[in-house]
Amino acid sequence: MSGTATPTLTTKQCRSIEDGDRCYCIITDAAGSKITSSKATLTVTTATSALAITSQPKDATVYVGEDAVFSVTVSGGKTPYTYQWHLQRPGEGPGIPYEGMFYSGTTTDALSVKGIADGDNGNQYWCVVTDADGTEITSAVMVLGRELIPFDHPNS
Repeated sequence: MSGTATPTLTTKQCRSIEDGDRCYCIITDAAGSKITSSKATLTVTTATSALAITSQPKDATVYVGEDAVFSVTVSGGKTPYTYQWHLQRPGEGPGIPYEGMFYSGTTTDALSVKGIADGDNGNQYWCVVTDADGTEITSAVMVLGRELIPFDHPNS
């Protein structure tokens, strides 16, 4: 600390153990009269690393009728994190997949796309992660591909 005998007290390199410490000043005039200031509380916060995606979701190719799962892993920033998956179908504008019959985990770190249909081929998915401070980061865009189930004709 510096400035202990001045109107301004400066603390340097505070440690988390000092969080909540209360500081006040006693002022003495030339006649010896004293007055005490109100108390101020020291708040020490831990610096965090920048919000980052440490594992990007990957493209998926599955057979018609199967499920696909996309996941994202983040670190840094300030927890808790919120997740919102986004969807863009070929030839359409972006939207948000809704929890229900076709999707689960739309606001979690793992999106499940249920029962892939022919029309899902080429859909793009990405996740926007927001930390408790409001910092946003967007994952890479994943593409969903579908494969037709092989069919053996009885006369072949």
